[in-house]
Amino acid sequence: MEEVKWIKIHVNMFSNRKIKLIRSMKNGDSFVLLWTMLLTAAGRCNADGKLYIADGVPYTEDMFATEFDMKVSIVRDALQEFEKFKMISRIDGVYCVLGWSEYQNIEGMDKIREQTRKRVEKYRDKKEIAIKDNVTCNAKVTPCNVTSNVTVTQCNATDIEIDKEERNKNILSTTIKAYEKHIGAITEVTAEAISEWLEKGADSSLIIFAFEQAVEYNARSWKYAEKIISTHFNAGRKTRTAAENFGKKKTDKKKSGSYEPDDMAAMERKMRLERMKNNAE
Repeated sequence: MEEVKWIKIHVNMFSNRKIKLIRSMKNGDSFVLLWTMLLTAAGRCNADGKLYIADGVPYTEDMFATEFDMKVSIVRDALQEFEKFKMISRIDGVYCVLGWSEYQNIEGMDKIREQTRKRVEKYRDKKEIAIKDNVTCNAKVTPCNVTSNVTVTQCNATDIEIDKEERNKNILSTTIKAYEKHIGAITEVTAEAISEWLEKGADSSLIIFAFEQAVEYNARSWKYAEKIISTHFNAGRKTRTAAENFGKKKTDKKKSGSYEPDDMAAMERKMRLERMKNNAE
């Protein structure tokens, strides 16, 4: 998606009756600050006012609090007031700014969406042509051992792409939920970093394994978990099973007295140093 650099805010925003009432409340100025941040976040998402921290992953109260450096209690109270004043709504678990057309550069954002649509359409056309020209599969009919060629149609190829996109969204969502369970509220930067690791080929199970290791070593941070992911991934261990088997192999070597230093030992030394640094801070 093309980057959205600005949104529209009415010059009389602070004369608005709703804003005046909200400002008169306890923590009212923080509520208004959060409202402005929600508008900019909606502009960045460019999804008709819907608020997502990553593709297909909606914001939660904890995510807002972490990203905007506010207490969760303030965010929760503010969102309740915004809903009461019909400024936002929550549909299927997704927060959405109501009347979004009042705040955004409609023409500019429509242009960005159209550019994105054309780029995706062009990409899919290329993929479909490649599949049509080059992809066939051989299906053997057992009774008479007859081999037939079945061409993959453009329609089937598109369905496969859509299914893959949906599956990837579900994997990302599951991984982010695991992060929040083990580490804490997630920021947009961390969500994007997790998405990048998945795109590189790291299995979700390996990433979740790293979260669990961070908990075990009392170093609950993305920086610590990412070092674990990086060490295993760069050594060709892209799944949880591969990482666990490597750890088991190292333990067996120690028990048998044939243990030799390896990259896992080096990683553990780094983790200990990092843990000491985190505790010092």
